[in-house]
Amino acid sequence: MYSIDKLKGLFSSGKIGRRDFIQGAVALGATITAATSMSSSILAATPKKGGTLRLAMSSGTTTDILDMSVSTGATSELVHGYAIYNNLVELGADGSVIPELAESVESDDAKTWRFKVRKGVEWHNGKSLDVNDLACSINYHRGEDSKSSIKGQLSEIADVRQDGDYLVIELQGSNSDFPVMLSDYHAPIQIGGSDGKLVNPTAGIGTAGYVLKEYNPGVSASFERNPNYWKTGAAHFDAVE
Repeated sequence: MYSIDKLKGLFSSGKIGRRDFIQGAVALGATITAATSMSSSILAATPKKGGTLRLAMSSGTTTDILDMSVSTGATSELVHGYAIYNNLVELGADGSVIPELAESVESDDAKTWRFKVRKGVEWHNGKSLDVNDLACSINYHRGEDSKSSIKGQLSEIADVRQDGDYLVIELQGSNSDFPVMLSDYHAPIQIGGSDGKLVNPTAGIGTAGYVLKEYNPGVSASFERNPNYWKTGAAHFDAVE
């Protein structure tokens, strides 16, 4: 028999209905009143999917760009960037590092870092995420001709290599906070090519919750929910404009 927490999870995710939840809770010993109250609380706390979110922003200009490495941090660019892209890692509310497109983050000495690529993630164009994408995205900030705003921050990287399902980053010295840098909005993961470079850093193709449909810098942008988004409990709107 399910526990009450399991029932709550099934109900909040829509896998069972309210009647089934109440019946299950009563079978576990809850009163009808308590079970009904719990179901109401869960419904109130569960985000409703659908609809279109329309935003008006005053920060957009005709120089806005989808290459986040050179973003000025304008609100319009940040909104677009977070809608389209994911990073290797992200930061939790408490400042802790949470693996994002990296399934895990490992280091024994804070000098050699291993990031395991997350399986089952698709780009908006249908391509599967792979380690090459991770490597090309990091190296994009390191090239001699790179205009990246975080080129200096990542200058401590001595080597980037691929090892099976892992991206291995070797630093010049130990830095226990290194993964935090990879959560920066300038450092999203993008599609890498066979030549070791990003295919098109301005194309606006990512792995996040919304697929770019139309983009007119400084004027308008429209997105549709990514039906294959790998994150649960996110991207609730059908569209964003």
